[in-house]
Amino acid sequence: MSRVSNGCHFIGNLTRDPEVTTVGGYTKCTFSVAVQRQKAGQDGVKRADFIPIEAWRTLGENCGKYLTKGRRVAVDCHVQTNTWETEDGKKRFSISFVADDVEFQPGGGKQQGAGEAAQGAGAAAGGFIQVDDDELPF
Repeated sequence: MSRVSNGCHFIGNLTRDPEVTTVGGYTKCTFSVAVQRQKAGQDGVKRADFIPIEAWRTLGENCGKYLTKGRRVAVDCHVQTNTWETEDGKKRFSISFVADDVEFQPGGGKQQGAGEAAQGAGAAAGGFIQVDDDELPF
């Protein structure tokens, strides 16, 4: 995974299925990752932060196609800020976490097609599944 000067790295599980849209002719995939905090609160309960992520173009297409709610991911991203003025003159500010790399990790929610394939004759030893090259996104 790459590192950038304003980069962030999150490891967690998707809180919902990704949403794929087209913006300016490019694919945009948005999803939220629940990242558990390292320390528990005063009440002893560990909390999580819910990080909204944007993935664009081919990365966005692959995230939309292969990720589902509960799936564990590691995300390298950069922070992007935007400021603008509304029609009534109020200043607005937004911050986005834009994915540079998303690593699909084992564990978490259901993996598309993995359960059905593992039960069939295509399952190999060690939990690996035989996949046709035509099904690969690269």
